[in-house]
Amino acid sequence: MLPGIFFVSIESVLVQHFTGTGLPLLIPVFWIITMIVNLGLNIALVPAWGARAAAVNSTVSYTLIFLLVAAFFCRRTGRRALEVFLLRKYEVRDLFARFRRRAFAR
Repeated sequence: MLPGIFFVSIESVLVQHFTGTGLPLLIPVFWIITMIVNLGLNIALVPAWGARAAAVNSTVSYTLIFLLVAAFFCRRTGRRALEVFLLRKYEVRDLFARFRRRAFAR
């Protein structure tokens, strides 16, 4: 389930962008689609495979909602996925510089 939790965490941050700028109707539609997929997978797979199927179904659902929201975010903001999701060299450098200042300031 860890990959799914990772993806749903990022999705939650992206949705906050839309919540702050006026939630488009498409976002709840994405949630409904994901819920239907999750229910279908659970009904089909959990009786036979139990908790393992439930964990896989959750990961699939979390990944699906991430992909839907991420694609919509990129399209809506005009940014490429690599630009949104990959750290740039200067961002990593600044992050470590801040960490060093805080760690050694004590």
